[in-house]
Amino acid sequence: MTRSRPRKGVNPFRDKYGLVGKFVVVHSGNLSYVHPLDTVLKAIVRLKDDPSIVFVFIGYGVWEKDINEHVRRNPSRSIVFRKG
Repeated sequence: MTRSRPRKGVNPFRDKYGLVGKFVVVHSGNLSYVHPLDTVLKAIVRLKDDPSIVFVFIGYGVWEKDINEHVRRNPSRSIVFRKG
């Protein structure tokens, strides 16, 4: 199976955040403990050297400080964090 990647100009969000041609994993909404993100945070560490994958968090909540701390301890250019 061949995956087609969006082209520049097709999606304004992808254009704005440099996501064109990337595989994007998005969590959008409440960053609460009801929505555990442990698995996603582990995936970020394992995939941090793969420039074709980007993790996007849109929202705010109690997980916000955990995500920020995780990013501080595991620097990666593959994370976009927006407040919504």
